[in-house]
Amino acid sequence: MRINNRGFAISYILFSLLILFLAVLGMFLVTMNNSITLNNKLKDDLKTNIQTAETNNYLIENLFSDAPINKNEIESITFESNKIVPMDAIDSFDVSESKNESILAWYKDSDSDSLYELYVGQDGGVIANPNSSNLFSNLENVTTIDLSNLDISNVNNASNMFSNTHNLSTTISITNPNIITYDNIFLDTATNINSKIIVNYTNETSNLVDMMIETKSTSSNVTKGTLQY
Repeated sequence: MRINNRGFAISYILFSLLILFLAVLGMFLVTMNNSITLNNKLKDDLKTNIQTAETNNYLIENLFSDAPINKNEIESITFESNKIVPMDAIDSFDVSESKNESILAWYKDSDSDSLYELYVGQDGGVIANPNSSNLFSNLENVTTIDLSNLDISNVNNASNMFSNTHNLSTTISITNPNIITYDNIFLDTATNINSKIIVNYTNETSNLVDMMIETKSTSSNVTKGTLQY
């Protein structure tokens, strides 16, 4: 019996090429799988880092803990949607919970009365700490707080938030129905005859605002405002 050596050689070469192709394909698939796994891990790590950064970009619980001025030297507080410290600021300091300068505070004495106007800024608006208890309490000389750029959507503890701030006049919009604790939020607040706090509400927070206002003292001028949509 004669063997066709040429045909056998061709078959052998084709078979070898097939084996080589399958081996290369296998290595490629393993590499692709490892690459996909690595990319997914990188995405997960990036997502975690972003979430962590967002979580840490809260306002510090005690706004005055590292302040170079005493809280009783302040006459007004304004929240800003940026953290650009103006040239005429006397000084500035970090008030972010994570101490990464994502939230800055600065102060001036524009009217030269030895009481300071305090500004707190964060890009996009200041995000209040979930624990905002006592945030504005016992501010003896503060007459106004501009809250328009303070985001309280993450706040769950507002106990004593404005208590014993007797001279304060401001408008507050309570749009967060998830505030759980609000003991004494308006205790002895706005007791000065010229002071007044108006608390606006939404359909979801109307009852909550009613209960908050019930914490005020007899002499506190705290009233329910208008429905916000």
